[in-house]
Amino acid sequence: MVQPQTIQHDFKTLRVTPVAGALGAEINNVDLAALDDKTFAEIYQALLDHQVLFFRDQDLTPEQYRAFGQRFGTLKKFPPELFTKIRGEADYVAGFDDVMEFHKTKEAKENVGGRWHADLEHTDAPPKFTILYGRLMPPAGGDTMFSNQYMSYEALSDGMKEMLGKMNAEHTDIVFDEEVMLQRLRDPNARPNYDLSQRKNTTNYHPVVCTHPETKRKLLYVSTMYTTHFEDMTREESRGLLDYLFNHMAKPEFTCRFRWDENSIAVWDNRCVQHYALNDYPGEERIMHRMTVEGDRPA
Repeated sequence: MVQPQTIQHDFKTLRVTPVAGALGAEINNVDLAALDDKTFAEIYQALLDHQVLFFRDQDLTPEQYRAFGQRFGTLKKFPPELFTKIRGEADYVAGFDDVMEFHKTKEAKENVGGRWHADLEHTDAPPKFTILYGRLMPPAGGDTMFSNQYMSYEALSDGMKEMLGKMNAEHTDIVFDEEVMLQRLRDPNARPNYDLSQRKNTTNYHPVVCTHPETKRKLLYVSTMYTTHFEDMTREESRGLLDYLFNHMAKPEFTCRFRWDENSIAVWDNRCVQHYALNDYPGEERIMHRMTVEGDRPA
């Protein structure tokens, strides 16, 4: 069993409490609307150490929430055509084209993010960080799971590491469109807000094994939501190995689970963490606000 990297940092300001053996920590003694540079520097280091951080009881205005996100880097702005495709499931927060609102209504059967993935990994330069803010939560359910992709790589055999280290894989949002079409074959009324006629798909090839640019640790970089096949191989040829990796990456010992409250915030390193939004609250409403920080092409 691979053990997580030992954390040596002795923070002077923060009270950092790990939530699982694999990744994740909760910080409860900070007001994100009133950060000084020293405290933010400790938050940033804790994020590199633990991969995902959780904050509770953060009553932020949209301006304060954006200002917190901007401390991590340039926030990604989202093109209007994105919302043409998924109108009703996601939109801008009014007046903020770099803050997305995900709204699952009481009538909706599907949720956003209900498969293991890293945000926007199909793009040329996926985000460095994701910041998610719980604004309206169901009375139970709607947790988010996170998986440490350093650990999933480190647990592989040397032979598997050597083979995967030479491979690239296709990441594309066509996978999601194909899933919507299959849903509509089963139920013509499925995903009525998703306009397939307006789709403008994006595809990129990324290394299967990446090196984190700051920690220099190696990690696995494929996902069930976006990865279709290995470069120079067909989907059929790729399927067996991809299915093995998908199951391996989501092993419970690599994960943690966050129970949301309203006004909770999660910040995770999108370069080395995958996440999964659980869809276990039928008939209930949920609203989340998300920011992503611009990143670089995986190396």
